Amino acid sequence: ATLTTRARATVPGQLDRVSVSWEGVGAELLVIRPSPEAGTSQRLQAVNDELRARNVRVQELESVLDTATDGVIVLDDTGRILSLNKSAQALFGYDQSEVVGDAITVLLSPESHIVALDYIEGLRSPGVASLLNDGREVMGRVRQGGAIPLFMTMGHVNDAGATRKIFDPL
Repeated sequence: ATLTTRARATVPGQLDRVSVSWEGVGAELLVIRPSPEAGTSQRLQAVNDELRARNVRVQELESVLDTATDGVIVLDDTGRILSLNKSAQALFGYDQSEVVGDAITVLLSPESHIVALDYIEGLRSPGVASLLNDGREVMGRVRQGGAIPLFMTMGHVNDAGATRKIFDPL
């Protein structure tokens, strides 16, 4: 059945008729309640609306990152590349799909590997190294074979319990 509320909204409803005894006389009891599916579909609609809103927000943030002039690289806690924005792809000459899953050292000259890995290790602990985040000078390695001087800063981004690091080669 379709029920109409005082606010003139329609809600799927369920009607149950039960025979009962009322003061010793047989009677019919009519129970009217919203269908269990109604609450489910309304919750599902609310979840879908929230998902759409979050997807719009993610697309907005990705657009901001892609239009930024700074290269931004997202790393996991071990220093493996999760993503690059468009500026980082242009800076290093790699498409994101070519380096995702690789260690950050693939984008750095050999003399900068220890500096970057020590920096990542320092950010893992909650001590002074993670608080005094003043960046590091490193040499980047571009796909075409050249080296470029970079100033690298990193910071934490928490994602559902997993720690991510943002590598910003300025």
